Amino acid sequence: MTEFDLVVLGGGTGNIVASAAADDGMDVALVERDRLGGTCLNRGCNPRRGSSTGRASSRRYGTPSRCGSTR
Repeated sequence: MTEFDLVVLGGGTGNIVASAAADDGMDVALVERDRLGGTCLNRGCNPRRGSSTGRASSRRYGTPSRCGSTR
């Protein structure tokens, strides 16, 4: 059986702990039952925040072509 110095449950913010431990030379296992990044990154606050921020910016500043962008 493989042995680890640290086992982290959850790939949301737990991946920060796992990464820091691995950088310090520890043997780390990260266990995630779904997609890495956790609920907040994949389904929760970050996707919602990104879409609402985009809508707010377009209302405030207009479309990219109106601001001089050709893309």
